[in-house]
This record gives sequence, C-alpha cells and structure tokens, in this order.
Amino acid sequence: MLKKIIILSAMLIPVAYAEDFQLHDPTTPLSGMSTSTSSDSKNSAEELKLQAIMRGNGRTRAIVNGRTCYISEECFGYRVYAINKSDILLKKDNNPVLVKLSLFTSKVQK
Repeated sequence: MLKKIIILSAMLIPVAYAEDFQLHDPTTPLSGMSTSTSSDSKNSAEELKLQAIMRGNGRTRAIVNGRTCYISEECFGYRVYAINKSDILLKKDNNPVLVKLSLFTSKVQK
C-alpha cells in the first residue's frame, strides 16, 4: 500500500509544478517571422524583410514578412518583378526596390 502511495504522489508532483511552467509551442515561427494579413500591404519598403527564397516545383517563391510571394504577383502593395539568389526586385509606381536576403536584419536598397 505504501508503494502505491509513493508512486501516486510521484506522479502528481509534476502536475502541481506544471501550472507555474509556461510551455512553448515548437511550431511557432522563428523570431522575426510573423503571420501576415492583407492589411499588412500598407508596410513601407523599409519594413519588408526577405526571409527566404525557395526554388523548386517549377516555381520560385520568396517569403517576405512571413508571406509567400511569387513573380508577377502583388505582395504588400508591390509587384514582384524578379526573384534572384539573394534578393528580390519589387516595383511600386515604377519605382524599383531591391530587398536583400539577410538572416538577421533586412536591408533595402532603392
């Protein structure tokens, strides 16, 4: 009987501490990445962060501020004209904007 009480109490101790322990969801995006909505299209060029460039399945795509952008499509109010190895070329009102891929900060050149 004593053995059952010890086993039961050993099983309940972690439950008591679990209330104070904050769990982290391992599927949340890395820092700097966020989910985007259509209202994010008001972002200025300085706020755009090129996070990844993916090639494959016949279509090249870029991840900008957590959103997938394709060539010839509009992304955050800009038209995507080119996706290169380490940057993408965007245009808005015939003004070209080059957004470079960077692991830690975004660098935008006009």
